[in-house]
Amino acid sequence: MARAPLVLVECGSFNPITYLHLRMMEMAKDWANRNGFFVVGGYLSPVTDAYKKKGLLEARHRVAMCEAAVASSDWIAVDPWESRQPEFIRTKKTLERFSSLVNSQEGRDHIGAQQRVQVMLVCGADLVGSFNIPDLWSVKDMQDLVTDGIIVIEREGQDIDALVGANDAIRHLRPQLKVVAQDIVNNVSSTKVRQFFREGRSVKYLTSDRVIEYAQANKLYLE
Repeated sequence: MARAPLVLVECGSFNPITYLHLRMMEMAKDWANRNGFFVVGGYLSPVTDAYKKKGLLEARHRVAMCEAAVASSDWIAVDPWESRQPEFIRTKKTLERFSSLVNSQEGRDHIGAQQRVQVMLVCGADLVGSFNIPDLWSVKDMQDLVTDGIIVIEREGQDIDALVGANDAIRHLRPQLKVVAQDIVNNVSSTKVRQFFREGRSVKYLTSDRVIEYAQANKLYLE
């Protein structure tokens, strides 16, 4: 039986991108290829500046660092569309756009797919936790995202079953959350990387050398 073609999408601030962001994509790909899918591509989609999160660097820098980080990858690319939008873009809308693009005739021809390509979100357990923040997500968006399937990378200190169990809107959809354990635990965070930059501490091996070089050349994260 032919495996189903799949595109993986990771959304986020990437402020800056770290090795954990990249490992999440690789772990998700491993899971998918072991569970009846064939991963035909992966994309990072940095959020727009309209997200207005405190300390969020300009999108042009975040996109450039993502591109530097995946320069050596043969399957992950950076899609700058979301980052260029003047208003905040809902995650569901971003995924719908990807699904429309990869399932167009041109998209299927580009990736060599003969059948409909599924698009799945890759995220950390913290995103599932954010489903429980009042008024942050619409019920429909949560249910649609989970129904389409989300690959969730576990993180220490976060109980995904407890998070889902506390959410009336998605509790019944728990089987659609594909939880991937970190066999080698990596808790690198963008917050810590920014802190290390500010303090003049080494960030080598927390993110790629190309990201470090870009940040240093543009004097980023010094304040």
